[in-house]
Amino acid sequence: MAEIQSSNYDVLRNEKYGRYLVANKDLDSGELIFTDMPFAVGPKPDSPPLCLGCYAPVENSLCSRCGWPICSPECKTAASHLNECEVFSAANVRFQSVEDWTASSPQLDCITPL
Repeated sequence: MAEIQSSNYDVLRNEKYGRYLVANKDLDSGELIFTDMPFAVGPKPDSPPLCLGCYAPVENSLCSRCGWPICSPECKTAASHLNECEVFSAANVRFQSVEDWTASSPQLDCITPL
């Protein structure tokens, strides 16, 4: 029995495989089946320094307001960065300089829970 139905697919469930999709029609290669919003967005644990606007690798580029990694003026004003920028600025908590911008940076482990 279908758990969720749409014109393109059914979400089914069984004991062996759990939930899975079954197409209701032939799908073209690359055709969008569905979209979903993530529960949380942020760096994974032990990531190297990443831009807090777009999560791309960044090297020695910090936000002038909060002092955390950011790669561009666009990312500095991105909605994904503004909340943490406000929190870090108000608390005067700055990203501590690192020698190797490609190595794991535990400082970022606090970002996703915010």
